[in-house]
Amino acid sequence: MMYNPPEFQIASRERLIEMIKTYPLGQLISHQDGEIRISYIPFLYQASQQGGEGFLIGHMARANSQWRGMDQKPVVVSFLGPHAYISPTYYQEDYSVPTWNYVAVQVHGICRIIQDFEETVSIVAMLLDAFEPGQHALWSQNLRESPYRQMLSQIVGISIQIQKMEGKAKLGQNRSRTSRVNAIGALLAQRDCGDHTVAQLMRQALDEEEKGNS
Repeated sequence: MMYNPPEFQIASRERLIEMIKTYPLGQLISHQDGEIRISYIPFLYQASQQGGEGFLIGHMARANSQWRGMDQKPVVVSFLGPHAYISPTYYQEDYSVPTWNYVAVQVHGICRIIQDFEETVSIVAMLLDAFEPGQHALWSQNLRESPYRQMLSQIVGISIQIQKMEGKAKLGQNRSRTSRVNAIGALLAQRDCGDHTVAQLMRQALDEEEKGNS
């Protein structure tokens, strides 16, 4: 379970899904033979036709032994979004300490390993359509032909039936308005575009709070 104080929790299911779509590279975490196994895999969110939380689909190298211990087993996928170091000087107040602001989503589910060729082709085609839409038609025409057919035999498909999604947006909600505004300004003054993204998210969170309280 994610340590997630109430003020940081992302309650909106739509926001969780949008986060996965925007930052699709996930840490796939499983337990096998007394060890924690982790792989970095891009995932595509797929809504369920029968209701429920939906699915994450992807694939991994057949040479990666992690998949052999995952079929019909619980797994966790962790997605990390924008993040930035927050210096105590940003707040412009006494007795502050350094921290890190970030947005993250964790998905808990049951994994199904797919070795059927046609189903694997379908997964790869959906990923191509999502991540490379301009080339999807060209790729999809060739997936069943050599050498792509041989390449596809070197991967296994992954479908994770989502049981639970939880998100955390640690954006200074536990600070005073003045401290948050000061931190936003300090982040925008940095050169790193990631700092700017976190500043925008902090501004959005502050605006939503003030709108809700008005």
